[in-house]
Amino acid sequence: TGGASRCTRHPALLAPQDSRERLAEQLRQCEQSLPRQDNPQLEAVSSDLQAVWQLSVSDLPGNSSGQASGKIVKQQAAIWELCHTELNILRHLKTIIEVYANVLQHLQSSAGLLTDVSTQRLFPCLSAVFQAHYTLWSLHLKPALLAAKQRGGFIRPSDFQSGFEGFPQIFQPSVDYCLSISDCKEYLRLQEKNDAFNEFVKWAQKYSARNYSSDEGSVDLQLKSLLTTPFQRITKYGLLLQEILRHTEEPGDRESLEIMILKVTEFCSQLNSRYQKKTDEDEVRVVADKLEEDAKLQDAIDSFGEDCSSLMERYRLSLLRPMQHNGQQRRKIFEGDLRLKDERGKWSEARCLLFTDMLLLARGSKRPSLRPLRSPIRLDKLVTHRLGDGSNSFVAAVLSDFGSIDSLLCLAAQDQRQCDDWLERLRRAREALLRQLQLLPQPPPKSSALQQASAATCPRCNHHSFDSAIAARPVSPKPPPPSQPERWLSEPAARTRPTLHCAHSSSELDGLRGATAAAESSQPIRLDSESTLYQQQHHQQSRSSSADDSGGGGEVGTFPASQELTPERQRLLISLSRSDGRESSQV
Repeated sequence: TGGASRCTRHPALLAPQDSRERLAEQLRQCEQSLPRQDNPQLEAVSSDLQAVWQLSVSDLPGNSSGQASGKIVKQQAAIWELCHTELNILRHLKTIIEVYANVLQHLQSSAGLLTDVSTQRLFPCLSAVFQAHYTLWSLHLKPALLAAKQRGGFIRPSDFQSGFEGFPQIFQPSVDYCLSISDCKEYLRLQEKNDAFNEFVKWAQKYSARNYSSDEGSVDLQLKSLLTTPFQRITKYGLLLQEILRHTEEPGDRESLEIMILKVTEFCSQLNSRYQKKTDEDEVRVVADKLEEDAKLQDAIDSFGEDCSSLMERYRLSLLRPMQHNGQQRRKIFEGDLRLKDERGKWSEARCLLFTDMLLLARGSKRPSLRPLRSPIRLDKLVTHRLGDGSNSFVAAVLSDFGSIDSLLCLAAQDQRQCDDWLERLRRAREALLRQLQLLPQPPPKSSALQQASAATCPRCNHHSFDSAIAARPVSPKPPPPSQPERWLSEPAARTRPTLHCAHSSSELDGLRGATAAAESSQPIRLDSESTLYQQQHHQQSRSSSADDSGGGGEVGTFPASQELTPERQRLLISLSRSDGRESSQV
């Protein structure tokens, strides 16, 4: 009867209790004998720990005689700290692998427990990190200790120089771990709500204390701290090497240490840049995920049909899209709450997000999502002014492309300090953006002047205007230096641009052909190989037609004898000259 009553109880009520009992039983079995993996490197680290851990600085080779100078003793102590801490990092990694990762995988595979925990997200690239530190220890630092012991002398920095010269190659596999450490810690924070996982972490932390003696003092064995240790270790190599250099007097050893420090510093700088870039991208992605679409705008787009909707999709606001002026990803500089007064005099709570190229105003931070109050404001079109009425407010004027006021906003802070802080951040961000816009190199033209001229139409006769094509070309305040060996625009032509307009009658076309022939005969034209071939094919035809026709007609700008024609202008002149037979009748 008792068995029947137990069977009639709902299985959902039994599952949590059964899983906790099974987890406790499995952990008791693992405590007696940890699940092992065939990894000889872990066993080698255990033997090295037993051999080296009993030593001290005074037991090092060359220090036991007591004849070493103060500088040498301090140098050897700094080298010993480098080796000692490297072995300690291997011990931390060994603890994570044996006590956390292996046991967790054993519970998932054999007992079906904690299957909702991802070992890949919790311990990303852990084996690669262990392999990198083991390579530095076993192939470079440990042989340096053994070599000094054999010769009965001191440990020389040149003995482990090769390990730090190849530092970027050795620790390149651990870059992915360092870049994903933030995601790993965030995933660990989310698992704090899992009671079964918390019981496992408490057991693993208690068991890990067996690998650390009481003489070492308090060691932070929390999983969060252990996972952060490899990332922090990479940033400390440079400091350890600089400490060794500070107590080294021999010129050869100093040169070796300077080379090692340079390699480590370059690697850490690249790692910091990549980590900062990923952090900035994650911050912008969080804001982009919270950003809501404008419902009215979406309804308006949908009303025009699917074709219009697919076409307008590319013009939606996307914070993840690269910035237009330099193609780089934007980053979030600052975020805070201000009160906004619009043109109608209405006050509202606004969440202000300052990016490298724009200011985004959204509804208050009490909402889980962000709904823009207006279109993003380009910082180079933003002008701010502090109000002197003591209201902790400032005016933000949004300028148009013509330098006139497009809209006017008033932003109020809680106190004077917050107002000054926002004004200073806006000023710095705007100045940084303006410097980037002015220092940008002029991009190479994507199409020739003749192709650009096909998009510019003369209003009088539907002919293509060369002046319009030149005006449509983007102008930079600092034109790029001419490339070698072919200059994009000759220096005389850059100083004085000839005037040229469309011919609107046959007489004007005749005058244009005459000017073309005069320019060809008076001054050689600098063209590339393709343009030169084009000129040779049509040179005689252009000259003969110009000699047969009678001149006269409208005014046409001529080129000075000291000025060379550019390839684009020459192609246009030839094309206009050849099209006389087809267009003169239409005109």
